[in-house]
Amino acid sequence: MRIAFPTDDGTTIQRHFGRASRYIVVEVDNGTAGNREVRSKEAHHHGNGPDQDHDHDHHSHDHHSHDHRSMFAPVADCQVLIAGNMGAPAYAAAQSTGLEVILTDEPTIDGALDAWLAGTLANCPALLHTPGHHHHDGA
Repeated sequence: MRIAFPTDDGTTIQRHFGRASRYIVVEVDNGTAGNREVRSKEAHHHGNGPDQDHDHDHHSHDHHSHDHRSMFAPVADCQVLIAGNMGAPAYAAAQSTGLEVILTDEPTIDGALDAWLAGTLANCPALLHTPGHHHHDGA
């Protein structure tokens, strides 16, 4: 089994799924974490950063669907995605690929992985947001 974690630094789970630049994919065999692999991930920016274009078209649903599906192509061989905050369209796209999606407020990959292996990683549905209603850090 393979578990994917969206990240930028390889240690922490990127709190904004769409902004993550890569995945860490962990191979789990008989309840034990094994090899880790770094995979590139297409990032999807919403115009919230200092370098982002604020004229992003949020009305092109077909374009969004394509963007979201392409974000999951690098983890097509994974069974589980453990992420932080995620928009509803990305969540639906992940599920449509067959991924089990777990949203967590655990900040580190190792912490989330250990909890998942122990069967104690809670899914936090409050981390799912609708387009245009992005969460605020620390809130």
